[in-house]
Amino acid sequence: MHSARSHVARTRVVLADTDAAGVVYFSRVFDLAHRCYEQMMEARGLPLQRVLATGRYALPIVAARAELRSPMRLGDQLEVQLDVTEIGERSYRLTYALRSMQTPDRLAAEVATTHVAVDLATGKAMPLPAEVAAALRAG
Repeated sequence: MHSARSHVARTRVVLADTDAAGVVYFSRVFDLAHRCYEQMMEARGLPLQRVLATGRYALPIVAARAELRSPMRLGDQLEVQLDVTEIGERSYRLTYALRSMQTPDRLAAEVATTHVAVDLATGKAMPLPAEVAAALRAG
């Protein structure tokens, strides 16, 4: 079920995502999820390259978790559903559900990331910029 805070993207498992057995290597699941995050931010009018180009703030991931439930293989087409699950004063939390289109009834992986707004001049946490909060709330 998709909500206003959801974004769905499609991607493909490429060779660089896999181990010698042709299965997604555990750490690459974060890259697959992050592709969806970048697409969502761009679709909502705040591409991450523009955020970085301002030089004012960054949105680093400070916590990440992944559970791999079913193998994703080289060449698989994936559907990645991103949900904005929490928007705080200085941070936000995203969750991702990854499914291989070859076995869409089975959840392949779940990912969760927590991002914090950081003032690049001070290196300290700062209030979430209004443009970020708006992009996260957009649907």
